[in-house]
Amino acid sequence: MSQPTPARRRATSRPGAIRVLLALAAVTLTGTGALAQAAQDKAPSTTSAQKVPFALVQDRAVEDRLAQPEDRYAVAGGCYTIQAPGQGYLTRALTVTPDAKAAAPFHFQATRLGSYLIATNEGRDTTYPGAWWDKRGYLAASPTTGLPTGLAPSVQVATAPSADADWRLVAAGSRPDTKGRNQSYTLALPSRGQVLTIRNGAPALAPDTTPAAPLVLRHVTDDNPRDADPNGTACANWPEIETGASGRPQPVKGGAAGKVKGFFEAHVHGMAYEFLGGEVRCGQPWHPYGVEYALGDCRKKGNVLNGALEVGLAGKGPTEPVTAYDPVGWPTFNYWPQHDTLTHEQYYWRWLERAYLGGLRLTTNLLVDNTALCQEFPQKKNSCNEMDSVRLQAQRLFELQDYIDAQSGGPGEGWLRIVTTPEQARRTINAGRLA
Repeated sequence: MSQPTPARRRATSRPGAIRVLLALAAVTLTGTGALAQAAQDKAPSTTSAQKVPFALVQDRAVEDRLAQPEDRYAVAGGCYTIQAPGQGYLTRALTVTPDAKAAAPFHFQATRLGSYLIATNEGRDTTYPGAWWDKRGYLAASPTTGLPTGLAPSVQVATAPSADADWRLVAAGSRPDTKGRNQSYTLALPSRGQVLTIRNGAPALAPDTTPAAPLVLRHVTDDNPRDADPNGTACANWPEIETGASGRPQPVKGGAAGKVKGFFEAHVHGMAYEFLGGEVRCGQPWHPYGVEYALGDCRKKGNVLNGALEVGLAGKGPTEPVTAYDPVGWPTFNYWPQHDTLTHEQYYWRWLERAYLGGLRLTTNLLVDNTALCQEFPQKKNSCNEMDSVRLQAQRLFELQDYIDAQSGGPGEGWLRIVTTPEQARRTINAGRLA
């Protein structure tokens, strides 16, 4: 794994230069089946392309960072110090000091729109030869087990991301999406119903019914992953798939009335990781915590049948024994993805972005399921009812659009746009994005 070039390290699109859209087409079969849907995966019946407004926003590129972010979305993928005005700067030791030079740099990794993992730099990750990314710690709520009554929960640096490390960033005041330079923000933990405060010279948590500490975020300029010491300066380098492409599609004149150029993918099941009960395939197109969780080791998912299924479904038969199967995806990818690894993810968002950079301009996503096969497969977490499944897949598609928006600087700014009319598709494509 060689160190990527600047163009290859651009993990998000440039809102001011390009945008992408996605055409959503639902092809479903009627039927009934046993319900095995996990509560957290239930898709509301209101999830529909007709109920989510089409948005195509042109704004400053998320990588073109100001000294202070202009809104709560602009910090995505950036390196910032955290200051509580009148009290001081947050350090790696989770103390607050008036010394700006002692301020710790934190990497803000978007998990969804307006929410972030706030990561510390724990040095080079030496697990895999050639790794250019760093180990990270995560600003998180401390465990409350055994905490004496009346003692406020504290904040720790955790070794792995979790709901207790997934912070919601909002502009201080009554309007969380306010845009403006030199403004302050607050941090909340929805998983705990708590907000970040400063108490006795250290960060702490308080009920979200109490005022949160206003915080000023300042961009750290020395966060270039290609500098002379890429794994020892400023923020942690975040692991991500490289596109292997340079340049970005540019808007063309004409808008919806202009000619569109590029190639068209007429048939793809991008959200099929949720079909047949949701346990047939390994991997998913994205994960709030990143590629390590989206495309990791299939064995960690507890899908013991995956290897055996792969050899049979790919039609390799006895020429490739089950022992040839390697369940590990990121970062080695020794076995998958291939064109015939049918039970492993092939629609990861960065791979889709690579196709977009190579000329893909329109893709039709078909929602798919099969009640009979779902009922036969012994492992499942979702409903076998086909309508439940396609609603869930539609919901996931909109979540993917939101995730790409989150990496790109805000709602409507991502390179992927879900469209419902030819006019929207043409507008999107000619704005330099994928429909």
